[in-house]
Amino acid sequence: MTRYALLDNNSGLVWGIVDANTPADACRRVDEDFGEPGRTYMELLTRAGSTEGAYEVYEVPADFDVRDGATQEAIDAVMAHRHVATVRYDGGDDEAINAACEAHMADNTF
Repeated sequence: MTRYALLDNNSGLVWGIVDANTPADACRRVDEDFGEPGRTYMELLTRAGSTEGAYEVYEVPADFDVRDGATQEAIDAVMAHRHVATVRYDGGDDEAINAACEAHMADNTF
């Protein structure tokens, strides 16, 4: 497995860090952790537009982690690594994922 860090395309925040087999699998695992199953994923050939639901996926070292994915320091730390994919997602319940995101941000878990 590879360790991936995801930046949310809309907010620019670190959305999650997980071990997965592929970039799309990493996105699926992060969304499931946030209580957002049922989305479909597609790797894009170019970066997503600013309003598309997508993740910018970076390959990071096995021991990589961040405490607060909303800080510029954390975002810069992710972006210092190799960008491996842009993964667009469709479907799901945006209200549920927003509530889960707020809970994760409140206790600094990613």
